[in-house]
Amino acid sequence: MLRLEFSDECSRTELEDYAILVQEATDERAADAAPGAAIRCTYEPMAVEIIFTVENESIAEVHHRVASVVAAIEDALPFTFDTETATRSADRRELVHA
Repeated sequence: MLRLEFSDECSRTELEDYAILVQEATDERAADAAPGAAIRCTYEPMAVEIIFTVENESIAEVHHRVASVVAAIEDALPFTFDTETATRSADRRELVHA
């Protein structure tokens, strides 16, 4: 799961609009990296989550696929975000935050 957190100043409507942009970008530009990705909003804290499965891949391939999804999303949103934590190595059960 990739989680994009937004400030408390973000309204629910804005968050839902961002979720639509994220879904479109993931479907159009990262479908190979995240086939069948699901997008959801959470409101405490304000976040858009991208949920997809990467099975039987090397750590390098997992990082490559996550980077592909992050790049597609970042191009679609009207601002940039800190992706430093998305590059951190993680156990398969941990969440990857972007």
